[in-house]
Amino acid sequence: MRLHRLERLVLVVAVALLGQVMCDTGEDSRTVGGRIIHISMNKVWPFSNPTETYRYYDFPFCQPEVIQPQWMSFGQVLRGDRLVNSVYDVIFRKDVAKTQVCQKTFTEEDLEVLQAAVEDSYMFELFVEGLPVVRPVGAMSIEKFGADDSGTKERYFLLNYFEFSIGYNDRAVVSVNMTADLDLEHLAEITDVDAATGQLNVPFYYSVKWVESPITASEALEKQMKAAL
Repeated sequence: MRLHRLERLVLVVAVALLGQVMCDTGEDSRTVGGRIIHISMNKVWPFSNPTETYRYYDFPFCQPEVIQPQWMSFGQVLRGDRLVNSVYDVIFRKDVAKTQVCQKTFTEEDLEVLQAAVEDSYMFELFVEGLPVVRPVGAMSIEKFGADDSGTKERYFLLNYFEFSIGYNDRAVVSVNMTADLDLEHLAEITDVDAATGQLNVPFYYSVKWVESPITASEALEKQMKAAL
C-alpha cells in the first residue's frame, strides 16, 4: 500500500513538472527574447544542520517591493521549502551584462547577523525554472598581524554578485550555474561599518549568460523531480 502511494506521489509530481515544462516551451515562448524566466528564492540554512531553515528574506538581502509566495510541489512543501519571487529579471536567451539590482545600507546589527551566517557556513537555495542552485552566503578569512603573527583579525565577505550561466536546449532551460568562483569580484567585505556613519553600503549585482547545452529536456525534468522530492 505504501509503495503504491509513493508511486502515485511520484506520478503527481512528474505530471505537475511536465506541465510546467510544457507551459515553458509552448507557442507563446517560441520567440527568442520574449519569455520570462522565473527565478524564485527559497531558504537559508547552516551547512551543519540542513533542518534548521530560514526564509531567504529573513536576512537583509535585496528583495522585491511585494514578496509573493510561488507555486510549490507537494514534495517541496513536505521538505519545508519557502519559494518566493526574486528581484532578478531574466528573459529567455537574452544575455544581461553586470547590472546593479539594489544597494543595501547595513547597520551594525545587520552585519552581526550576516557575519554569524558566514562564520557558520550558511547556505542558500534558489530555483531557476524549477532547477535548484545552492551557494554559500559568503566567505571569511583570518589574517595574522604583529611581529610574531600573534594577532589575528577575522574578515567577512558577502556574496553580492549573482553571475548566472543558464543552459538551454531548443526552447527548454536545462541547466543552471551561478557564481562558480568565490573571489573578490563576487564578494563584498562586511567586516566593519563606516566609522563616520555607523553604516555600510553594499551594492548587489547580477548578470546572465546563455549557453547552448546538450542536456535534454527530459534530463532536466528528472533533475527537477529529484529536487521536488
